[in-house]
Amino acid sequence: MRLVFYYSNLEAPLDVPANKGFDLNEILTLLKSLRSKGIEYETVESSALPEVELSEAYVNAAVPSVYKKYRIRKIFGSRRRSGWLFGKGVPGLLVYEEGDKYPSDVFPHEELNGNIVTVKDYLENLLPSTPRHEENR
Repeated sequence: MRLVFYYSNLEAPLDVPANKGFDLNEILTLLKSLRSKGIEYETVESSALPEVELSEAYVNAAVPSVYKKYRIRKIFGSRRRSGWLFGKGVPGLLVYEEGDKYPSDVFPHEELNGNIVTVKDYLENLLPSTPRHEENR
């Protein structure tokens, strides 16, 4: 498993349900803890990315949302401007399984029942369920 986290140093996360409990330092600490358990991650500072690359990352994020039947359009934008907040006002986390070109999951997202699963929720739930790196070998 590999995680790719998109965020901006130039834009503070918006005060929206998708960012509930978001603290950049806490997220980075959770990612480092997961690395010690053998899960690789990459951070992408989105303000340094060309808009085309950031848009492409959002389009890739849409792949798991279709297969898993949850919503991301309004999480990362609006009906008219889908994805414009991805990695900026709403930091995004893409989850890749080993060897996959496209992500298998994206956070935050809204499930069909209306629950929003945040980046923090996912990382906090992943941490205790991941065995130590030495046990993975």
